[in-house]
Amino acid sequence: MMYIKPCCICQDNEKYPPHPLYSIPGKLVVECPHCGLVYVNGTFQEEIIEHYGGHEDIYELNREIFDRTFINRLKKIERLKKTNGKTVLDVECGFGYFLNVAKQHGWVCYGVDISRYAAEFAKKQFDIQIQVASVHSAEFPKEFFDVVTMFNILEHLSEPVHSLQQIADWIKPDGLLVIETPSEDSLIHSFHRFIYKLSMGKITYANTMYGTKYGHWYVFNKKNIRMILEKMGFSIRHIEQIESPFRILLAKNNLKKSLPKK
Repeated sequence: MMYIKPCCICQDNEKYPPHPLYSIPGKLVVECPHCGLVYVNGTFQEEIIEHYGGHEDIYELNREIFDRTFINRLKKIERLKKTNGKTVLDVECGFGYFLNVAKQHGWVCYGVDISRYAAEFAKKQFDIQIQVASVHSAEFPKEFFDVVTMFNILEHLSEPVHSLQQIADWIKPDGLLVIETPSEDSLIHSFHRFIYKLSMGKITYANTMYGTKYGHWYVFNKKNIRMILEKMGFSIRHIEQIESPFRILLAKNNLKKSLPKK
């Protein structure tokens, strides 16, 4: 009998035994019946990407639409935050394009990323302070940041709950944590489930969506994101469902395809 890891939120296989959702080569994707967390069953390994060589060009080619998206994000953050300060940390900041927009709007910017290449690019191009580290090895003062952002990173972390606990220590008592992550509530995921069942498992994008080097280990929903954060003492200010513009989705897909294979 296959061992299935407990849900990292509910932590109780006896009370809430996860059930298989998708079978993909070498892995099983399961769902927690209590909170609805979808995750890859198996050993997790965070892949460290040392070289994004030249792939900043994909952002440059789509700079206008990315900057517009980042400005809209920043406007929402400024409406929601309660503190007067403007210190922001972007977790897994990549090439620093969001932080550059924030800097242009008067924010004091910090970043952390596991890629040395991306971090050096952000430092040189935008003069932003970046630590080359994972969430667990990064060193920041307690209760230092007014805002911490996590854009499309939570689903890639091997231990998302522990990572959030670490990040919570860096945020001021009245500070803001901003998370953007793919949602199991979305139309695309619902459509995929329908097609997967209709084809009796023959048609699936789960092979590339889950558990690959650049894929997702987890897919959350509104319910379980709320559960995680409220357990940590956060009060939920705002949750919304958003759809990325097609050009951004295409650019992200092209970036993923062009990353070096190891």
